Amino acid sequence: MAQLWYYVSDGDRVGPVAQKEIIELIKSSKLDLQSYVWRKGFADWMHIEDVNELTTAVETEIEPEEEVNLIEDDIEENFVEEPENSDDNHEVEAVEEVDDAHFENDHEDQNEI
Repeated sequence: MAQLWYYVSDGDRVGPVAQKEIIELIKSSKLDLQSYVWRKGFADWMHIEDVNELTTAVETEIEPEEEVNLIEDDIEENFVEEPENSDDNHEVEAVEEVDDAHFENDHEDQNEI
């Protein structure tokens, strides 16, 4: 038989409900990690964040497509487009010119020996 759970909502004890319903309430943000739950075998009411079987179940319930969308949203929010005429490009060109001049001087010094 499936575990029956109770939870606290707006100060009232609600239940019994199936674990699947608790997970749906968490996913829909009607319950959060600080919400209290209880089931047979618990000595006292516990925060959801302290109940491994619920936190693990919620984590595994995330659909792969939802996870990809979360990653894509994060990438879009943090994407910064570089300007085409960045000063960084000029610095690289200047360094390359200095390196070429340095190489030519070293090469001339070696020929004199």
